[in-house]
Amino acid sequence: MTNVHCNRRDFLTSIGGTALAYAIDAPAQTGPRTSITVRIDRDLAVLDPANRTGPWEGNVMRVVFQRLMKQKPNSSELELDAAAEVKQVSPTVIEFRLKPGLMFTDGFGEMTADDVKFSFERIGLPPKEGARESTYKKDWLYLQGVEVKSRYEGRIVLTQPRANLYDVVIADGSGCIVSRKAVEQRGADFATKPVGSGPYQLASLERQKGATLRRNPAYAGRKPHFEEISLRFISDARTTDLALRSGELDFAVLAPAAAEPLRAVAGLTVNDQPSIAYVWLGMNVEKAPLSDLRVRQAIRLA
Repeated sequence: MTNVHCNRRDFLTSIGGTALAYAIDAPAQTGPRTSITVRIDRDLAVLDPANRTGPWEGNVMRVVFQRLMKQKPNSSELELDAAAEVKQVSPTVIEFRLKPGLMFTDGFGEMTADDVKFSFERIGLPPKEGARESTYKKDWLYLQGVEVKSRYEGRIVLTQPRANLYDVVIADGSGCIVSRKAVEQRGADFATKPVGSGPYQLASLERQKGATLRRNPAYAGRKPHFEEISLRFISDARTTDLALRSGELDFAVLAPAAAEPLRAVAGLTVNDQPSIAYVWLGMNVEKAPLSDLRVRQAIRLA
């Protein structure tokens, strides 16, 4: 990853290779810097947690919406976000209590337990007649439902235990809490006009160009570091290289081979960020020789 004019630690905990996650908790830096321009290599199309198309949109949603819990900066541990308390009362029941006074943007009012119920169930339960099934339905595997106990209290009920529910669901994209009223009122437009309660709100979105995020003045958590984050969609690595050299970009993630030449450029800092590489192999199990289980097992062992 390559950044300019920013401290080295500013983006070490960025999720999915962007500066968005750590923009909230970035350490103090010298100078009056209040904005940053970040390269994204995929176009933003759907900023609705239930129907997002990939992790690049999830990165934006994590700073637009709140979750019951979120990942701590520079850590794999979780901390409370919208919730004042989250308690596992049995292997299949999780109780939560929201912090009062969490306000949705655009005048959609205070977050309640009913919004949590709506957010989780619209992803994890079968859709109502005529509604679209969530592309991330399996994230909420074993969800039986969310019971509302009071304005701020609720209970997540599972049909069987789920060991990784906190890490990969509650504190991640499918744990984003939307305004029920906003989703029902905006319908399909919610995908490009999201309403959240997080540290940033979407100021503009233009397909094939990018988006602008601005600090949410009503956000009750830690004050975000940047007033504004500009996201520029650039798919080509060479164009990204030129934009970094000219100062049009402040931050980008590049493959090692593409980033290496930038080490010698004055004003740019290249940070190496090792990560886990996930490799996926698809097989057509209906066509020989892959239709033979023994062949597939041999490939797996190899």
